Amino acid sequence: MECPKCNSTSISKAGTRRGKPAKICKSCGYQFVDKALSVGRPQLAPTQNCPYCGGDNRKRGSDRYSRQRYECKDCKRIFT
Repeated sequence: MECPKCNSTSISKAGTRRGKPAKICKSCGYQFVDKALSVGRPQLAPTQNCPYCGGDNRKRGSDRYSRQRYECKDCKRIFT
């Protein structure tokens, strides 16, 4: 592994950042998290069309009865 700023290979551990191991460069002092370990937030895929306006939807979570909830991107209504 090398430093993304100065490309030095003298790296040591520097704790964690958001649950991922952080590193520090001994040459320049730059602190970073290895991008290979970073996993981005998954993109929310559109689901069925809105029953009110026919627009695209995205998942919003679940209600207290564990039913999946959706939000319309156009009219902003929430439905199951």
